[in-house]
Amino acid sequence: MDSHWNPWRKLLPALRMKPSEYFKRQCVISTEPDDDVGDAVVEHVGDDYVVWASDFPHPDAHFPGAVTKTLGSMARLPPASGGKLLATNAARLYGLTLPRR
Repeated sequence: MDSHWNPWRKLLPALRMKPSEYFKRQCVISTEPDDDVGDAVVEHVGDDYVVWASDFPHPDAHFPGAVTKTLGSMARLPPASGGKLLATNAARLYGLTLPRR
């Protein structure tokens, strides 16, 4: 979107920032255990902008074992990314305080 913003921004004066800056300010992407491209999404947008959902109790949810399956699909990511996707990003999004370990 940023590549389109530069040539068109004169026609869109209300947009004062690049689309990627709006995204980083107010968006996250949610992944599910069956998403095979979750690690690619994290590599593209960064691990601060992705959260995880089990999709439970929908009938197509991977249950039980959703967390295990998700961790397996994130094996290529740094360990710190797993904590962000499974907990800290969602806590930040919803304004929650996580218990200390």
